[in-house]
Amino acid sequence: MNQAGPFTRNFLRGRRIAFGAAIAALATIAFFGGPTDSRAAGVEPSFIGERLTVLYVKDVGRSVAFYEALGFQLDHYYDYDRDDYTRSWTRSEPPQWAEMHLGKNVRIGLTTAEEENQVYGGGVRHYFMIANVEELFKSVKTQGITPEPDEVEKRPWLDFFTVSDPDGHQIVFARKHQDYYDEIRKRLDALPR
Repeated sequence: MNQAGPFTRNFLRGRRIAFGAAIAALATIAFFGGPTDSRAAGVEPSFIGERLTVLYVKDVGRSVAFYEALGFQLDHYYDYDRDDYTRSWTRSEPPQWAEMHLGKNVRIGLTTAEEENQVYGGGVRHYFMIANVEELFKSVKTQGITPEPDEVEKRPWLDFFTVSDPDGHQIVFARKHQDYYDEIRKRLDALPR
């Protein structure tokens, strides 16, 4: 009999093991472009350019409205009872799954947490790299959402602001200063391995 390892068993049970550490590692790879020596990483995944992040929320409908105010577009709801997809929710019961997108390749899934998995927000920041940070910041404020800080924060490596969704997930919209990261990459590549 094939014994699954502890990570696999917990993952299959819906537990979120080391999720924050995994996101931090992925964010580092996204910012710096990952290892330049493929042997250091072993087999590299063939990333196809899409990303789906699933956020556990208390109320899918409320979260859909929040993310629409941030510029995300609803793609679909999934009706578990009818085993079907729909673009609008008309049932009296609240939806349990919605999928939204921002641009072409960034998707989020919003789902209600199973009883053993009722952890909302906290511990992770979700970064979305965009070109129009200042414009979105102004738009978000007109939607009645309070971003942090009170103005777009400008750092040598990026300009950004953060909002918290109704469940405490921290969403960061940022514009990366590519020249800064290119310089860091050059310095890192020059270091001995």
